[in-house]
Amino acid sequence: MQYNRVEVYICGKRYVLQTSDDPEYIKELARQLDKKLNDIFNVDDTISLIDASILVAMEIMDESLKNTSSIDNIRAQVKTYVEEAAQARAETEQYKKRIAQLEQVIEKQKTELEIYSLRDHIEKKSNEPKNNYPVNNRR
Repeated sequence: MQYNRVEVYICGKRYVLQTSDDPEYIKELARQLDKKLNDIFNVDDTISLIDASILVAMEIMDESLKNTSSIDNIRAQVKTYVEEAAQARAETEQYKKRIAQLEQVIEKQKTELEIYSLRDHIEKKSNEPKNNYPVNNRR
């Protein structure tokens, strides 16, 4: 693993850090920490660096715990959505099977209707009086 040496300044003090993280990321962390500390010093210029650091640490921990809680809630929501999607897929498959069954019933009923219609037609034709006129072959 390759380590990078990164030089940062926090509250005017130089720190040289050795890290495997991206140097720009580390510099951004240092900038944000420096800003948070300076914000506290701007409110109370008599506060010690240790006390300001503790306040910043408390703020960061608060953000971290709230973010973790939010992430847990989002994970629970995603899990629920995945379960609901799986249930919806299963229901869709059941509906597709039911539709296929009903389509078979419809086809069977259409065939039966055609058969009944043809039988009825044949029956009507057989009950019609036949043309039994004598054929006159005289000329």
